[in-house]
Amino acid sequence: MLDIGNHLLSGAFGRPAETYEQILSGLGREHVLSATLVEEVGGLGGFRNILVHAYLDLDPERVWEILQRAPDRFERFAREISTWLASR
Repeated sequence: MLDIGNHLLSGAFGRPAETYEQILSGLGREHVLSATLVEEVGGLGGFRNILVHAYLDLDPERVWEILQRAPDRFERFAREISTWLASR
């Protein structure tokens, strides 16, 4: 998801990002993603890092909570990216 965002920032705006949060804020700043979605998915990069690097310290209830919202957010991300691309 965020790799797509970084490609858009680099290709369309000439501004690659180094972190997941920079990608999200850049997509919001350029009105590729809505402010609402940027706020809702903010922190997912950190969550991904916890999953990969500190999985023994995970709170299973927190993981379950995030996973329950993930499909809707991924769908909205794809829809907002598609809408932005279609407007170009």
